[in-house]
Amino acid sequence: MEVYLPVTQAQSTGESNLPSDLALKAEVASALKLAPGIVSARITTAVLDGHVVLLGVVSDEAERRRAAAAVTGVDGVKGVTNWLFLPESDYKALRPKLR
Repeated sequence: MEVYLPVTQAQSTGESNLPSDLALKAEVASALKLAPGIVSARITTAVLDGHVVLLGVVSDEAERRRAAAAVTGVDGVKGVTNWLFLPESDYKALRPKLR
């Protein structure tokens, strides 16, 4: 599986898609907050030329898939690189003891 951030012709000529990427990042953040079963506070996003990168830790594989699906459904998203990780198996046993 290849993971990348695309490099576009606009970037190589010094032009920027920053305004549209910032607007898309806001829409992606909203989609994650509104999607049921997703703790959006644990997910960091980056957007480059319409390609979204998700980075964080989620509770299970179902939440990982829901996050990717929520982002994929946003208009303007050209692709998603999903770097959402699951906690180690011992973490859930240790978690109630952490405060």
